[in-house]
Amino acid sequence: MKRRDIVLYALLAVYAILPWVPGVGVTTAGLAIATGLAAIGLALLMGHAGLVSFGHGFFYAIGAYTVAMVLNDTSLHEMLLLLPLAVIASLAVAALVGPIVVRHRGVYFAMITLTLGQLLYGALLQFYDITGGSDGLPVTGYTVAGVSAENLRPYLVYYVGFVLLALVALGYRRLLYTPFAHILRAARDDEHRVVALGVKPSTVYYAAFILSAGLAGLGGAIHAFIVEHVTPQLSYWEFSGELAFIALLGGVTGAAGPLLGSLVYQVAYAELYQYIPEYWRMTLGALLLVIIFAAAGGLEGLLARLRGLAPLVGGAGERGIRELPGARQGERVGRGG
Repeated sequence: MKRRDIVLYALLAVYAILPWVPGVGVTTAGLAIATGLAAIGLALLMGHAGLVSFGHGFFYAIGAYTVAMVLNDTSLHEMLLLLPLAVIASLAVAALVGPIVVRHRGVYFAMITLTLGQLLYGALLQFYDITGGSDGLPVTGYTVAGVSAENLRPYLVYYVGFVLLALVALGYRRLLYTPFAHILRAARDDEHRVVALGVKPSTVYYAAFILSAGLAGLGGAIHAFIVEHVTPQLSYWEFSGELAFIALLGGVTGAAGPLLGSLVYQVAYAELYQYIPEYWRMTLGALLLVIIFAAAGGLEGLLARLRGLAPLVGGAGERGIRELPGARQGERVGRGG
């Protein structure tokens, strides 16, 4: 086992027992899973595509509201069936808006994603008969693998979410070393060289955007079952900012960073909000500044620095190009033959 993977497996072990840790509880642990899934999607965009999203609460809310609406308006009450529906809804919306969004870079990409989140926030407030307005919608009366006992459901929901988080994290770890991820980082570093290889950068960005949206939607669905209530705040810019904060806090280059950031954020939030509710945001912001000054790459980067490891593949764009079949020929084309 590589030393770098030890952190990821250790984090998954912590998540496995997190609901039983004194002072944490199943709700805080479940929210760490929900935001951790969304943070993995954001890490793919920010760390490997170079695209900063300030509106990923848009897809998070779509996943959450899909669960609530289907649960309240149909006879489908099984969590294991509602989760795929939430992901499909998020993927479908991302597929529709993606061609417009990925045409833009930098601050324009950030502003478009922010606008999408605010548009959905306004719609959720206005269409009261459908969305419940500012009151939101309850998420109750569901079953988990046929079990409806209220004393067991929170833990069943948590461990369903944990299994999904583990699968996503391990799959994401492998994804980072695939040709797709190399091309994505190469496009981030120099789009002209990727074009010389015969690949359209917008196509790679589009695939990453859809994958990221699906993970956010899955996180939103888990959130709905954990909290058992959804509100328009999930699509508000402030919550989207929290998701971005979580990703940056943990680190956006490796697979362990988003999980670490989400764990630290949710546990710190629960503790700080209990004792200093007026200053918890300022305290977390100060924590992020300390981490940035201590080591680039968030908490994962700090751990890598302490263990003497090189940064993960986040800056391997040019190296990734050269590892691809036909890359040397494409390089010659990019340099004019």
